[in-house]
Amino acid sequence: MQAVRLAGVVATAALAGFLCGRMKPPAPLQRRRRLSAHAALWPEILKAMERLPELARQRRAAYETARPFPHFYEDGVFPERLLRAVAAELPTKVEGRGCVPGATACFWRKDTEKSKSVIDVEARMKPATRLLVAAMKSSAFLRFLEALTGIAALIPDPQFRGSGLHFVGPGGRLAVHADFARYEQRAAAQV
Repeated sequence: MQAVRLAGVVATAALAGFLCGRMKPPAPLQRRRRLSAHAALWPEILKAMERLPELARQRRAAYETARPFPHFYEDGVFPERLLRAVAAELPTKVEGRGCVPGATACFWRKDTEKSKSVIDVEARMKPATRLLVAAMKSSAFLRFLEALTGIAALIPDPQFRGSGLHFVGPGGRLAVHADFARYEQRAAAQV
């Protein structure tokens, strides 16, 4: 019981010192502050999500008739403030063979992928990037994609199999290719 009380007193004293401005906040609190700065973007993201059903209705025909294959692009789907925060988090330097620091994989296949890095572990993504990824995996965004494409019952990939953040270094290449058509672990088609 003494250890618990003592730990509580020490923690209370440390928090009091931090709140009075006499000491630096503990690391978990510093991380929480950075996250809360990005969490303030949620209302903007939710507002942007509200217009997705109408956007899907407006763009469905253009998506279906786009050539050489059905596709869609639209500026302003996500708040600019969020996208600027994501851009500020992305790696700006490359290491040997053109790979970015912190990548979970780097590809060097001359035929399809050269100097291509991928970050496909969410824990390695920074806060604003994780927020954007969460928005793109949300049910609202999946319903938008279903309405736009006509593909029913889309599910997000929590393991980032074949997705995530992809970077192509200077002089690198990412040629058109197909990785796989089925996601056996989920018994689902990859689209």
